[in-house]
Amino acid sequence: MPTDKVNLKVAEISYDSKKSIVIIEYREHETVTKEDAEQIISTVERMAGGKIYASISILKDNPISKPAQKILTHFPPKIIAIALIIENEILQSIIDLFINTYTVRFKIRIFTDRRQARQWLENELSEHINKDDKHLHAN
Repeated sequence: MPTDKVNLKVAEISYDSKKSIVIIEYREHETVTKEDAEQIISTVERMAGGKIYASISILKDNPISKPAQKILTHFPPKIIAIALIIENEILQSIIDLFINTYTVRFKIRIFTDRRQARQWLENELSEHINKDDKHLHAN
């Protein structure tokens, strides 16, 4: 499965190159700062190697600073979807409000089950690739 794994202060990041899915598992009770968010984005981009990808973000009890939130909602253009795994109902409500407040250019959904999240991302990636193929053949 994952072919590459990086441990950062606030998260462990792995990349499944066969499926083009990045998995970001945040460490419990670690505050995510602006610098952490920048490091996460650059690590993810390096792992994806310029290809389109989707991401599973597993949030635990992580305070995310306002500057970090801003950075994490402006993922680079190669990302097409993010599945958020959130088990805490209060955190789910806060993140849901956040999702509905900010405009993002990629699809985003909240899940409690990792398999469902992964399946949704695989479908989104497949749909995106099929749409690109149809567009290329039409020209």
